[in-house]
Amino acid sequence: MAEKGDSDAQYNLGFCYLNGQGIEKDEVKAFEWYHKAAKNNHSDAQYYLGFCYEYGKGVEKDEVKAFNLYEKSAEQGKSDAQYKLGDYYYYGKNIKKDLEKAFKWYKKSAKQGNGNAQNDLGHFYEKGIGIEKNLEKAFEWYEKSAKNKNKIAQCNLANCYRYRREIEIDIIKAFEWYKKSAENGNEFAQYNLGSFYEKGGIGIEKDLEKAFYWYQKSAENENRAAQYKLGCFYNNGIGIKKDSKKSFYWHQKAAENGYEVAMDNLVIFYENGEGTEKNLEKAFHWYQKSAENNDKSGRDIGKYEAIDNQSSNTIEFINKALKDNVKFISFNEFTSEQIIRFLGISQGNLMNWIILLKKFIYCLIFKKNF
Repeated sequence: MAEKGDSDAQYNLGFCYLNGQGIEKDEVKAFEWYHKAAKNNHSDAQYYLGFCYEYGKGVEKDEVKAFNLYEKSAEQGKSDAQYKLGDYYYYGKNIKKDLEKAFKWYKKSAKQGNGNAQNDLGHFYEKGIGIEKNLEKAFEWYEKSAKNKNKIAQCNLANCYRYRREIEIDIIKAFEWYKKSAENGNEFAQYNLGSFYEKGGIGIEKDLEKAFYWYQKSAENENRAAQYKLGCFYNNGIGIKKDSKKSFYWHQKAAENGYEVAMDNLVIFYENGEGTEKNLEKAFHWYQKSAENNDKSGRDIGKYEAIDNQSSNTIEFINKALKDNVKFISFNEFTSEQIIRFLGISQGNLMNWIILLKKFIYCLIFKKNF
């Protein structure tokens, strides 16, 4: 049938070759059969031929040809192709970025039941991208997508029930949708579910073992906040046996992923030799990284979470800097306003003051603005 020009048969043969169904996988042959079917104006074949060009399946990558084929397929009503066009216009992939056109194609796809497009349409309405902001419509599209088992939309819907004013706050429904999303593998929902179990609340029983379980799931999915939480749980023996090595491991993962509070705690691990060998050079390295992030983000370091034994370690930190012949600049190079801010921001909390002292020393050493 395919040899005789039947476009459905040509498409099916291409699909079999691409996925290795009933025949040995062969991307080149898949491309050839999709090409034949696409020439016969087969919308599904046009879509998959675009896919081959986009990802280099059986042919050299060509984003322009991919876009043209997605466009042909989308104009024939294929929802997956319409969604792809939305992506191309949203990200400006080898074409001029056009948010209104992105919205248009996402909406066409969403109306045909495409869960990804429904979620993206909700996002567009929520943020006012390519269309006037409309939180009620955002909620409607998140809900449609969530019911289509889209894990991102399930998490977004949970956020709506937890935080948003255009609908009645419902913590139980938020919890239920986080749970659905988490079970589908969404790392943000897994983190939030862990948070619910850690704190408990209205209709949700506190369960530290379940909190640990979901933080671990999220951490394994590279959520840096969850990696930090897991480090804290191991450090304090919350929901799991205390383990300083595992605490260090997860703090390090979070720090490497840019989580500032984990960087602060990693300094302490290296200073104390907790869960790892004592190493003041590495402690200084992570303090420097943390301070640089502070400068970029402007976060309130009075809100940091510390572990313990900070005061003695600060003295050791200073001594280390002095032994390395670090030349401190004069305090006269700092304005009175900067010093007042340094002394005042700690709000009388010794732990916060010690952390601030370290930052101030960093400023002295590297001549950074405080």
